[in-house]
Amino acid sequence: MRNLVPLLLLALLFIAGCVPGVSIGDKLAVINSFDARPAGISAGESSTLNWSVTGATTVSIDQGIGTVALTGSRAVAPAVTTIYTLTASNAAGSITATTQVIVSGTTSPPTTTGLPVISSFVATPSIISLGNSTTLSWNVSNATSVSINQGVGTVSSSGSTIISPPTTLTYTLTVSNANGSLTAAALVQVSGTPSPSSLPVIDYFTASPPIISYGGSSFLRWSASNATSVTIDNGIGPVASHGTMIVSPVGSIDYTLTAANAYGYVTRTLSVLIGGASW
Repeated sequence: MRNLVPLLLLALLFIAGCVPGVSIGDKLAVINSFDARPAGISAGESSTLNWSVTGATTVSIDQGIGTVALTGSRAVAPAVTTIYTLTASNAAGSITATTQVIVSGTTSPPTTTGLPVISSFVATPSIISLGNSTTLSWNVSNATSVSINQGVGTVSSSGSTIISPPTTLTYTLTVSNANGSLTAAALVQVSGTPSPSSLPVIDYFTASPPIISYGGSSFLRWSASNATSVTIDNGIGPVASHGTMIVSPVGSIDYTLTAANAYGYVTRTLSVLIGGASW
């Protein structure tokens, strides 16, 4: 029996080391914020990326920016609409966050498809406290139908609306005409959302990148605390409390993560969008 106990402990350590995302005593870094201000610019103008990370040994941003400090800002002047991905890493693994700079007034190659054009779709500000409001603004041309999800509904080709989401949400603008449809996404991050201590907590649930081309893939990443079961819909099913999964949807889709225990459950929904816009 004395020899059996050390062997069992070694076996448990080995199993933990072989399960993806499992570490002993290590915690993933936390991305407190990552946004672009302003989120929409005209061609030739600049926007400023702002970020704050804790618990990371390295932080980097793609699109040629590279390694950065835990907290900082960087001016960018993309020529076309660009998604920036921030990656925070430590011994426990890596997490990512994305932000988008929409560039209007860029010259698009001639097209014969006659698809709609989304010139801009932004939330200002993109990060709010619980109970506060933000403004969704958009500008679309050559569309016969324009709508926004999350209960906003059908809207005009250009305009704005004030929203007060109860939690972090991704708003999707969908435009269409006889030649097809396009989508754009705006993430509104809500801080200070109350959660009873007895309920599970969804630490994060992200898609990287959130917008992919047809046939492409995105990484779903999640972490839930105080949960006895964690599931993701759309055919994924039960998953570990934290992990990573590659998805390759054939169309724009919403994934909902549900974390439950004896006291109830909490959910979080994110969108993986199929791109292809001319902007």
